Amino acid sequence: MSKFNGAQIKEVLPGSIAEEIGLKPGDIVKEINSKSLQDIIDYQYLVADEELTLNVLKANGEEWFVEIEKEPSEGLGIVFGEETFDGIKKCHNKCIFCFVDNLPRGLRKSLYIKDDDYRHSFLYGNYITLTNLKNNDLQRIVELKLSPLYVSVHTTDSNLRMKILNNKNAGNIMDHLRFLVSGGIKFHTQAVLCPDINDGKYLHQTITDLASLWPGILTLALVPVGLTSFNTTDMRIYTKNECKNIISQVEKRQEQFLEKLGSRFVFLSDEFYLKAGYQVPEEDYYEGYPQLENGVGVVRLFKEELLEALPEQRVKREKPIDAVVVTGISSQDIMEEAVNKILSRVSNIKMQVKPLENKFFGYPVTVSGLLTGSDLIKGLKGQVREGQVIVIPDVMLKEDSQMFLDDLTIGDVAKELGVEIKILQASGKALVEFSTGEIGD
Repeated sequence: MSKFNGAQIKEVLPGSIAEEIGLKPGDIVKEINSKSLQDIIDYQYLVADEELTLNVLKANGEEWFVEIEKEPSEGLGIVFGEETFDGIKKCHNKCIFCFVDNLPRGLRKSLYIKDDDYRHSFLYGNYITLTNLKNNDLQRIVELKLSPLYVSVHTTDSNLRMKILNNKNAGNIMDHLRFLVSGGIKFHTQAVLCPDINDGKYLHQTITDLASLWPGILTLALVPVGLTSFNTTDMRIYTKNECKNIISQVEKRQEQFLEKLGSRFVFLSDEFYLKAGYQVPEEDYYEGYPQLENGVGVVRLFKEELLEALPEQRVKREKPIDAVVVTGISSQDIMEEAVNKILSRVSNIKMQVKPLENKFFGYPVTVSGLLTGSDLIKGLKGQVREGQVIVIPDVMLKEDSQMFLDDLTIGDVAKELGVEIKILQASGKALVEFSTGEIGD
């Protein structure tokens, strides 16, 4: 038997090499050219060879050895159910601000999985801490050039990082980063800032240490800690004045880096500007939006997309519509500004913004993406009427599904409220195209 159990086939594409040689869903690819498969990365590297020998365990228990000759660029037509065949490398930290630890009970099991797998970081841009890596993992990252990776640093102070992550293995973050950068690996990094913990002088040190590894470390995103009503620590969120002070501190460093490196290097998430009562920076500030997943530049990109998509002259929507645009508390002003711009250019449409308080996770949570189905029901019950259409962004739903975080579906909520629900991509362009009737009818 292989070191790993192998990779189970989920689907065989029609007309493919895999179909031709008789592979079926449920079969397990144990080895390719006598090498076991840890993950989809191993598979992709191995199948690039022109001559292959597959060791396959068939669903009926038979073991096959199949020889294949093919072009280097030609795939086998196999789809696997998982990207990691040896399981997920889970997080062993107990971060003081961990959002997963502050989730209520009773949600779907997948929400409680703490993914800290460097392979998912490479494949999907997931943030990892590098605290569960062994020497062979570090070597493999360099050998296979798994770059860029995305790392949650939080602080470069060894003792403080061990305290924040509650992990004695967390203090060697700079050693890991130096080793990987010397091996040609690039990084995007982040730090979740907590009041009176890793800001101030510690933040200055973190920015300085990470910038010393530029251009190996490409960017650093700073995100304010988010707390739910289920939080049991004595942590707090940033005040308006504290956000202003952090913006001032970071802007001084950005000016230095822009002159020295040609990049601002460190970026603040939109939430800092919104909490400070400031306008978000202009588009060129974000240098191509490399940290969108951390909420860095989302508001600016939304505004730019909306302006670009707006019709130059006033147009009439062919089919009238009465829409209620649902958003989180923190996005209310942004969405109201967007809707006003749309109504100034599009007629035969009614559209209003409805900000909803997050009852499920509690008031500290104000972003649209964490609103649940029950929040929509509680916030809109009796507030919408027959014939209206509720518009929500797709970030409220589980990826590639119609399910909210609380396991309610679009159908459940629509039935309870007695109105239609439209799901739009969370972009200014999508909102304009829905408004003009180009999509959504």
